[in-house]
Amino acid sequence: MKIRLLLSAVAVATGFLAASGVAALPGEAQAADEGPAACDPVGTVTRDIAYGPARLQTVDVYPAPADACGANPVVVWVHGGGWRTGDKARLNAKRAWARQHGWTLVSVNYRLSDPAVPAVRRIRYPTHNRDVGRAVGWVHDHIARYGGDPGRIALLGHSAGAQIVSSVGVDEDYLRRAVREDVCGVVSLDTAGYDVAARIRDDVRGSQLYRNAFGNVPSIWRDASPINHLDAGDAPQLVVRRGSRYQQRAQTDYARALRAAGIGTTVVPTLRYSHTQVNRLLGSAGDTLLTPRVEAFLVDCFAP
Repeated sequence: MKIRLLLSAVAVATGFLAASGVAALPGEAQAADEGPAACDPVGTVTRDIAYGPARLQTVDVYPAPADACGANPVVVWVHGGGWRTGDKARLNAKRAWARQHGWTLVSVNYRLSDPAVPAVRRIRYPTHNRDVGRAVGWVHDHIARYGGDPGRIALLGHSAGAQIVSSVGVDEDYLRRAVREDVCGVVSLDTAGYDVAARIRDDVRGSQLYRNAFGNVPSIWRDASPINHLDAGDAPQLVVRRGSRYQQRAQTDYARALRAAGIGTTVVPTLRYSHTQVNRLLGSAGDTLLTPRVEAFLVDCFAP
């Protein structure tokens, strides 16, 4: 039985059920229910909203002005940083881009795998995915009061964040059914982590970063790989292809697996962009390579 399923069973047995529908780990408190509140359609930014009890279990909400509550499609952004660094506040052009298109933007923090922490206490998989899944559950349940439409949610992530949103988008362990049904698409911006086992096996130079986040057990690597959890009912995905020959092969293999599973798949080659540029340029006015393709994907995703 999967490790995280065992953890979920223990958590449910002890009565700790997160508001997102994902069982909390033993010892975690349920995130407090904010209770009823009027929607704020004028676009007031709200920062550091807790979706769980840990310091990094927070989101920032950037609403776009709307004529009515619950009107704006929702973009959930998950930062990169190798599962060990990064912060939800680093948005570059994405905040203005989302506002321009009338999308409510939610930027997520999640617990990180700090290599300085002793191994016995270190945060590792599946904590990152569970945190983001819990945050998406919070978005689904509460975003209407910030002007967002809980029935139209897209997940976007860069680097480690791309690997996380791909995992959350295809693995049923992270989102309850009602939330999964309202996730209309996943945008995966430049990761090679679709097959964690292959990444650790074939990329010696980059394997330590993955071992820090996923540990040293091959069965866990396989379970952590989005490519092993594909189903025809999963939301469509956009995959960015760039990087080294090995990285492009991993991205191409994942796109082929998505199509073979019957999942809508868009591949966007950005070969002249660096890893950093993919993140920094998304949403910028001068980007004619990546942003228009992501916009088209999201417009189709958010269509009634």
